[in-house]
Amino acid sequence: MTGIRDKLKNIIPPRMTNPDPLATPIRRPQPSASRSTIEDRYDECHHVLKEAHYTNQFAIRDPDVERVVGVENALELEELIDIALVRVEELRFKDNWLHNLVPFAKWSLDRDFQKTKRGAERFHRKASDSLRRLQNAKGDVILEFEDGWLQFHENRSESPGSYGQVQKSCDRETLRRQFKREGEIWMKLQHPNIAYLFAIFEPVNPRWGEVMLISPWAELGTATKYLQQFENSNHTPGIIGDIIDAVEYMHSEDVLTYHGDLKGNNVLLFEGSDRPIAKLTDFGLSKICAPTPIAASRVGGNAYWMSPEVTFAREALLSADTAEIPELVLTAQADVWSLGMTIFELMSRSENPMRDRSTDSVTKLLKGSAQAIDAELHDYLLCLPDAFQPLLRSLLAADPDRRPNMTMVKSTWQRIIREQDEIGQWSTILSCVQPPFCHYYPAVSESTTDCFGSWRKWMEQRRQMRRVSN
Repeated sequence: MTGIRDKLKNIIPPRMTNPDPLATPIRRPQPSASRSTIEDRYDECHHVLKEAHYTNQFAIRDPDVERVVGVENALELEELIDIALVRVEELRFKDNWLHNLVPFAKWSLDRDFQKTKRGAERFHRKASDSLRRLQNAKGDVILEFEDGWLQFHENRSESPGSYGQVQKSCDRETLRRQFKREGEIWMKLQHPNIAYLFAIFEPVNPRWGEVMLISPWAELGTATKYLQQFENSNHTPGIIGDIIDAVEYMHSEDVLTYHGDLKGNNVLLFEGSDRPIAKLTDFGLSKICAPTPIAASRVGGNAYWMSPEVTFAREALLSADTAEIPELVLTAQADVWSLGMTIFELMSRSENPMRDRSTDSVTKLLKGSAQAIDAELHDYLLCLPDAFQPLLRSLLAADPDRRPNMTMVKSTWQRIIREQDEIGQWSTILSCVQPPFCHYYPAVSESTTDCFGSWRKWMEQRRQMRRVSN
């Protein structure tokens, strides 16, 4: 027993009595260089995992992640990174407490750390690869502007807008002015149902064009293409309601702007929480009336959606064969007519309103008498559910003075929709349209019979009856 006590005396210092408070405190042993190296390895592994986390988060927020990487894959990687971060801190904690106390634990800790480190490096490579794939999918051309940058493929081709196909007679300076004017009008319009304009950008390299108007990409495409698919038709009332809201805003006193080219292909659709959100775009033919007037550089648009008064004035201007050429201007009433044609187009899932007519045939009709126009449109609108026909007839009145303003249009539309909600979905409402009027609609699918010929035969009989009566 005495031998053991003697040995302990050599290890444990004697108890101090009456310690001097001014005495130098006992210095604890400082961590060795090897201890600092061990801490560094945990810091380095933690840094690799945090980099992988930020890279993967950037990929998850990318709008193309589902198409290129897959959201589930990215979220699974994020979960693995989080688990690895927790594991690194667990190993660090064990190492700090056990490394000196239990020397034999060093081998086990080192083995576990190396396994975790290899996993961290693998996650980092995987996150970096996902981000690289997303960047490659966007393209190799990067254009920087004041508020951001635009990346795209050099050879990518999208559907052309008003100026997508430039005629040889249009000089570059005129085209540049038209684009800038469209951007100036667009930039002034701020509404949930008007596509947002990020920037009006003039590239330094003329290879990329004179002026670029940069706006968000519409994942769902245009209203025309989207609603031509029968499975999407139940979203028709909501999409039309969004368009009406946008036009009502444009016609309000604060911004008072006439669009000039309303049609389904100028309505872009974006993903919403429960349905697509419609937003107007393409203001190349628009005109701001207040507070600072900006006139349209061109007046017209597509013949199928053009009002009779604009059609007549444009044809007179082109032919110059009348004694008095009417003034060719945009008006609220012309927008209301185009809105009516857009509603008819989208409700009937057609590429064009009056889809049995050619462009020349439509122009000829709209240059005719108001009575002939109203009679023809009356028969077309019999293809729609009964509740919507009176509103559409008022929008498509040949006499501009008989067309309602947008406040009236919006209130009437909302009232009709509330009443129709009691019936059910849009497809149920359409099922109430009887033959031959329902045959105006395109076939639901390739396997169903297109009965358009039946409606066309009925329409020709109606036209013949009108010719005889006149």
